[in-house]
Amino acid sequence: SSSLMRAEILFMRGEEAEAEIYCHKAFYEARSHRQTCVCIGGELLLARMAVLKGDMDKFLSAIKNIQAYVQEDSGLHVQRMVEYGMSLLSLMIGVKDWVAPWLYDIREIKKVMYAPVVPLATVLHLELLLMEKRYREFYALSELALERDPDFAETTGFKMQRIGLLILLAVVKRGNGEQLKAQQYLREALNIAAKDRIYM
Repeated sequence: SSSLMRAEILFMRGEEAEAEIYCHKAFYEARSHRQTCVCIGGELLLARMAVLKGDMDKFLSAIKNIQAYVQEDSGLHVQRMVEYGMSLLSLMIGVKDWVAPWLYDIREIKKVMYAPVVPLATVLHLELLLMEKRYREFYALSELALERDPDFAETTGFKMQRIGLLILLAVVKRGNGEQLKAQQYLREALNIAAKDRIYM
């Protein structure tokens, strides 16, 4: 849905009020065409906004709506989308309660997710590695991800992955007392993000 894509762009730019308007527009358009995935995507975006605002009521409302959509449509693609989205929300609030089992294994991620989503799911996997203090695995996978494609930052999916990965690396380096290296990673992330106004 173009409205949902617009909502995501506005959210990334920090324009939350406008993003919410486009979410509701996407709901109206999608419901009339029974586009369950668009509705779930909109609810996930509303839930992410609610987390950032600390609005528990809106967060729980979005979760309830997502669960209702899953009951209406039992398709595997819908299930996978919900599993990915709930994993994202779970890690946003710093818990592993809703993390999908397949997200713990990079090979499983590649088996169950569509190719365009694998880079973003990989960042969630890296967050899990950090939560579990599996630092050596984190560094190994991070280096592979950064080195895999020289045009990494020029592709939308890879761009978002690279920003997320660089921020995680900055966090780890800062935790190790390597302030200058942390600043380098963060500066690189900000340089990539600023070009497309990806502020969130």
